[in-house]
Amino acid sequence: MTDHAAVNLNDHAYVRLTPAGQQQLEDWHADLRASIAPAARPFVTVPEPDADGVLAETWHWLMQVFGPACLNGQDFPFEGGQIYFTHAAARAARTPDGEGA
Repeated sequence: MTDHAAVNLNDHAYVRLTPAGQQQLEDWHADLRASIAPAARPFVTVPEPDADGVLAETWHWLMQVFGPACLNGQDFPFEGGQIYFTHAAARAARTPDGEGA
């Protein structure tokens, strides 16, 4: 028997960005800022990881920004190719035993 999990597109997902993922985020943000009215640009900020290096955003936002990079042969944007739906799991992903690197 297979256990299934339901994920809503508005659920928060947690990732650690690779250098390629960080660059993709910066490029996406630059394109976004260039596409909006100059008066609105100061209000558009790049999401920042928390103190543990974990970026928390909605599932649909992560796929909007990083989905195109999730193809075979590209530099994957998330450490270990992992996307978590609980922050504790994202923190524990740093090392196999859950301890900080």
